[in-house]
Amino acid sequence: MIKNYFILFLFPIFLYSSNYSICIAQRFDTEYAKTQIEKILEKETQNVQCLIQLSNIYLKEGKLTKGFDILTEAYSIDSNVVKNSEMAKIIPFALQVTALKNKAQKNNDYNSWNKLADGYYDLGILSEAIVAYKKSLGINSKQNNIRLKLGLAYKKNGQIYSCENEIRTVLLNEKDNFYANYYMAKILKYNLDRPSKAIDYFKSSYKILIKQKNKFKYTKYKNLLDDILKELK
Repeated sequence: MIKNYFILFLFPIFLYSSNYSICIAQRFDTEYAKTQIEKILEKETQNVQCLIQLSNIYLKEGKLTKGFDILTEAYSIDSNVVKNSEMAKIIPFALQVTALKNKAQKNNDYNSWNKLADGYYDLGILSEAIVAYKKSLGINSKQNNIRLKLGLAYKKNGQIYSCENEIRTVLLNEKDNFYANYYMAKILKYNLDRPSKAIDYFKSSYKILIKQKNKFKYTKYKNLLDDILKELK
């Protein structure tokens, strides 16, 4: 599982000189810097330093998948240069996400899409996680746990009604799904301002939790039980 934490560095933007390995540090507008670096890479596709700089720009723009792809490309050309750069701490995430993406696109099976989606979700790349979960469900729509994850990705992405729709679909397929009842209760109370309706789902989740007690580790069970009882007061 990919950790839900990683460090991005804002490098000084570099412009590449006429010599292959020399970049002159300057501060430029991001788009201008990106354009200049891309021009250099058109002629010098193996320029690892410029690939690193371009990756950094995309990461800072929030285009993490693109940034990871470029960093992985740089790593494949000269791993030592990337390892010795300030991007070193990001390399494991970039390599893992890119590998998962390539595998999912190649195999196009729901398990591969699920692993990729989970990776995106853990890194907070929610829009990409949503796309990957939907691709998985397009192959196998009976995955209630994955549909629930899609709902939670929608929630974290601020798409509350989409989240509600996915969780309702899970409940239609599996009315005794504890987490579907529990999260529906939370959403109704705290996101959709329907506290009276939320009570019904808290009651359902309480009954299911008691019935399915053996499916949970003790600490998890106790924490969930305490939370539901507090909500029902």
